[in-house]
Amino acid sequence: MGQQACKPLPRIMRKAGDPMNVFNLPSVHQEIIYPTHKRTLNFSVCRCWQSTKFPICDNSHKVLQKQGCNCGPAMLEVRHAPSVTEPREFRSTSESSKDKLSTGSLFGGAASVAAAVAAGGHALGYF
Repeated sequence: MGQQACKPLPRIMRKAGDPMNVFNLPSVHQEIIYPTHKRTLNFSVCRCWQSTKFPICDNSHKVLQKQGCNCGPAMLEVRHAPSVTEPREFRSTSESSKDKLSTGSLFGGAASVAAAVAAGGHALGYF
């Protein structure tokens, strides 16, 4: 039993221009992975088509790398989803600013709009 497990795997000899998908695996795999709230999920996705656990990488690409083929797995990390929050309202601490806007904020806003319009007109050749 132990001797059978110690047998070396057959070497995959690849020549330049040979197809990578020698096992005729489907070229498109789709899987929906839902993020967890506790930890990130890490996957190594095979890109050499030699993995016995395809589409998950089992480091079969190391044989191809020794033969000069520059291929390796794509690392995929699924993080937990960010929490959805509502935008907060801006609240001022002074009561006078609740009732009326300051003159500086009115003219500052108008000046920035005027500058944006002028820049757009200049870019289009109107000025």
